[in-house]
Amino acid sequence: WLPYIVTNYIRGLRPQSVFEWGGGESTVFFIKFPGVFRLVSIEHNQDWYDKIRREVVVLSLPSLQYHYIPFEQGEIGPDKANPAHYKSGSTQLGDVNFKAYASAIDDYGLFDLILIDGMARASCLYHAFNHVAPGGCIVLDNTGDRPYYLEQTAHLFGNYESGWERIDFMGYGPILDYKWQTTIFINKRKKDYE
Repeated sequence: WLPYIVTNYIRGLRPQSVFEWGGGESTVFFIKFPGVFRLVSIEHNQDWYDKIRREVVVLSLPSLQYHYIPFEQGEIGPDKANPAHYKSGSTQLGDVNFKAYASAIDDYGLFDLILIDGMARASCLYHAFNHVAPGGCIVLDNTGDRPYYLEQTAHLFGNYESGWERIDFMGYGPILDYKWQTTIFINKRKKDYE
């Protein structure tokens, strides 16, 4: 689901609370991950949601919240790089938007780790920005082959002095026989208890 180098990096972070857009093997990974006590997962595809739901029910993490939030009919705007348009890069979906899907995180507080590996990623990144706990991070997959994710959102993170650090990882992962890039934004502000 991510390059192996990123999976290993996440293991080192030891997040206790995780929010993810795009349920799947990552959901199973986080349920089995020692220390995760809160997991919120958002999925847009009904068939995939049902398949993963059957898998995760067996694993039973009491604090798992797994939600199906489909796209909505009607295009808000045509630009997949503009987070206010809630547009996916998928050309198969037609005139739809992912506003409810991308803004679902606004119903929750802060998270140690936010994984963006679903639809309308520029919009998800925009909404994720204010939900990263001090010391936490956002993991955004496929930034190398889809640079439009960051065209109109990278400015949110400023530079190192702004309290955010950006790390780009390139590597091999499961299933695929090529390397791809994943970007991690780390909120460098200290936790209150440190």
